[in-house]
Amino acid sequence: MRLIAAYQAGSSVYELAEHFGCHRGTVSIRLRSRGVQIRHLTVAKEQIDTAEQLYASGLTLTEVGRQMGLDPSTVRRRLCARGTAIRPPRIHCGNAS
Repeated sequence: MRLIAAYQAGSSVYELAEHFGCHRGTVSIRLRSRGVQIRHLTVAKEQIDTAEQLYASGLTLTEVGRQMGLDPSTVRRRLCARGTAIRPPRIHCGNAS
């Protein structure tokens, strides 16, 4: 199966989800159902330092994650663990006139 081969070659669950057009949870479920051990993402202290700086500069969690190749929920968890205050999400109102 291409999914398993790509994962075992080093692709992340997030990369595979994007490539195959599905949710990362679906990728994980499919891999586990085939007996594949899922790797856990470790984020280095330096990466968290950078994420914190980017977030403090005004980027959203999604923008920080996209720039660093991390899921926004991972960025949020790591910043919260550091005690970083998380801003409320931006609300897009579309065409406000």
